[in-house]
Amino acid sequence: MFGGNDFTSNSFAQTPRTEYALRGSYELPLPKSIGTVALLADYTYRSHVFYTDTAQGPTQGPDASQGQDGYGLLNLRAEWRSVMRSKVDLALYAKNVTAKQYNTFGVMVYPSLGYNVATIGEPRIVGLDATFRF
Repeated sequence: MFGGNDFTSNSFAQTPRTEYALRGSYELPLPKSIGTVALLADYTYRSHVFYTDTAQGPTQGPDASQGQDGYGLLNLRAEWRSVMRSKVDLALYAKNVTAKQYNTFGVMVYPSLGYNVATIGEPRIVGLDATFRF
């Protein structure tokens, strides 16, 4: 009991019950004259979280606006290091490959303003990295 409110059955804010990450890589068996080519993948999972530990329940707005359901993110990367024995590295990557829509954080303002707000997570991002070593 705190300030006349009972929060004993509430979950801790921004604290998932389950969170894990898996990562794998494979280096292709190629001649050294070509450089090193590696394929990488990582997957992270985070179970449901509430945005706050004091504002939970039917008086705080729709259930879906009070937290983020569990979600997983898949990232892929292909690296070519020392391209043809040069000082150049290239990499092609994709983050959030499955284009999962998720929120990273939220603020509960339903009792005062009639809605809750959240920060949207990154969409699918595809890019190319180029590095030159001096």
